[in-house]
Amino acid sequence: MVDLIIKEGYSVGQFKFGMTMEEVEQCNKLYMERYGINKESFFFEYDEEGKVTSIHLLIEELKKHFQCNFKGIDLLNLKASELIKAIDTIDPYIRDQEALRGFTYQFPDLGLTLWRGNVCTEEDLEADWFKELIPENQEDEKRFLFFETITFHHKEKVFQRFPETEINIEKNLTQRTTTYWEKEPDPDQLRELAIKFGLEIPKNLK
Repeated sequence: MVDLIIKEGYSVGQFKFGMTMEEVEQCNKLYMERYGINKESFFFEYDEEGKVTSIHLLIEELKKHFQCNFKGIDLLNLKASELIKAIDTIDPYIRDQEALRGFTYQFPDLGLTLWRGNVCTEEDLEADWFKELIPENQEDEKRFLFFETITFHHKEKVFQRFPETEINIEKNLTQRTTTYWEKEPDPDQLRELAIKFGLEIPKNLK
């Protein structure tokens, strides 16, 4: 298994921040020929000058060909819950709505983002609704025990922490909000939500 080397703020494997689209295409072609990866295994964002600012890694595809240890953490094989905890000890993620819902985690000092399109937890695997699914759908749900993409950002594009983007978790779980509830939330539901996302249960719900 080949090592995919991350140089924080500088490069991911052979892809370097600041590359042009033509340089990226040449590098991607090399990876495809040498390792048999799909063209979409890596995808990119560019600035107004056509230079790479973000490098996205499609985890499910890349872990068939590479191993990637970043600061001693296995980025490609750890489950989402384990990966979040491991990186959070190095650089606390932004506690915003997307993180609360379990979809997107941004680690600003590392210039790193984790994303998945849905959420599945170990608790979900024991739930009645999951056991009632056909095997094919169960396997599809299990994919979301892991993240789908990892994104590295150029050091000049690293996120800023703004107080207004941070969430008061206890307030978020106890206040009425049209985002999650059409009527006043049930305390049992709120407790389940807190447990699902590994949050501290507000005192008034214990």
